[in-house]
Amino acid sequence: MTSKHTHIHFRTSGYRSQIGKSLNPSVAMNIGASIINHLGESPIFIGYDNRRTSLALAQAAASGAMTQGAYVYIGAEALPTPVAVNYIVHSDAKGGIMVTGSHLPPSDNGLIYLLGDGTYFKGKIPLLTPEDSSWEVYGDSEFIEEPVFAYLDRIRSAKDDFNIDDSNRIIVLDTAHGPSIHYFREIIGGSSRSTVEINTTPNDEFPGRPSEPLPNHLISTQAICEKTHATIGVATDMDGDRVVFIDENHRVLVGDFIGTLFSIHYWETHPKKVVIAPINTSLVFEWAANEFNGKVAYTPIGPPSIIQGIKELNAKLAFEESGKYFFTEWGLWPDAMYSTIRMLHMLKEQEKQLGEFSKVLPETFLVKEKIKGSRSVFEKKSRQLKERLDQYLKPEEIISIDGHKLVFEDRSWVLVRPSGTENYIRIFSEAFDKSTAMERLNLAKQITRENLRK
Repeated sequence: MTSKHTHIHFRTSGYRSQIGKSLNPSVAMNIGASIINHLGESPIFIGYDNRRTSLALAQAAASGAMTQGAYVYIGAEALPTPVAVNYIVHSDAKGGIMVTGSHLPPSDNGLIYLLGDGTYFKGKIPLLTPEDSSWEVYGDSEFIEEPVFAYLDRIRSAKDDFNIDDSNRIIVLDTAHGPSIHYFREIIGGSSRSTVEINTTPNDEFPGRPSEPLPNHLISTQAICEKTHATIGVATDMDGDRVVFIDENHRVLVGDFIGTLFSIHYWETHPKKVVIAPINTSLVFEWAANEFNGKVAYTPIGPPSIIQGIKELNAKLAFEESGKYFFTEWGLWPDAMYSTIRMLHMLKEQEKQLGEFSKVLPETFLVKEKIKGSRSVFEKKSRQLKERLDQYLKPEEIISIDGHKLVFEDRSWVLVRPSGTENYIRIFSEAFDKSTAMERLNLAKQITRENLRK
């Protein structure tokens, strides 16, 4: 960020960058001042994860906010994102900032602008530099421990509400070297036969595995599940808003499938009620809605769009394939700890292990690629691309939300969309057989590449 910028752009998950490029304490100070100018009131709360750069960025953002007269609460220790959001919603804070690199590599970090109801702000706000603030307008700050206590009270109550005790359960818990381990111990402690903890020591270099809980990052976690005869594995990202699960057969079930299982459980008692997911969600979701008398609604990709959809449709459940689940009776934000409670409760109520429960879902094949291309060029040529995709791939319908999703008669699909963070066009294809998925992917890639060149 340089003097030529007039706005700060918060994207799907806030303002993110590599430290030393477009993010440093000076930038964080400007962001803090700009957020207060935009929000127009205080106090605010600022939380931070355990990356080595996070506390410095949090203090800089607090300094910027104070130059605009704000009163700032700052977490007394590193926190998972859901703990920070929970405090904003259930305190006198009018909004806040969470400093977290989430699933990004150690060199990166970010600032999420949080509104008073816990939702992520997405969009541009005017850039304010605080150099000219006079001393009379400066606010104040304090470090507080209340967010920890407030969250522990709520999560303990949730654990009591959802009976999750199972004397036969063996859990492997992998928290990606983040701060959520302390809260998970409150949830799981005493509820299972045994718990095996891995990657629980705070370390922003991620020696055990990268932060994002992808299947290829969880190979060693799966091996420990097998060695310990675990009945379920729990794997989060560093800041504790994403979680995926490993079944008793040591298979990683990603967010699409976990979200679909949550949906099936919900539809059993709430038939025909809507569940929300982004446009790139697996076709097993729509298959399940047809099989279990449910209803689906799609949004653009990212938490801000999902939350907007929740509000518009008064939905009680939403999810995204990254491992974020939104249970709206808990809040308008994803929470790995609460989602784990709901998973353990669901399995106990079903009287099944996760792998056994997930057998209801059909096997599908998802393939994806990316090609060079900017969002601006994509949007300029979007209509022509849609026409050509329709002409050559012949889908049953095209949903033009966040790109173009081509849906076929059996609900298999192809999605072509510009990346929200990089100069790439992403292409996804999912079908019930691999050859169909690959054939459609290659054709969509060829059409997209030719269209962008014209």
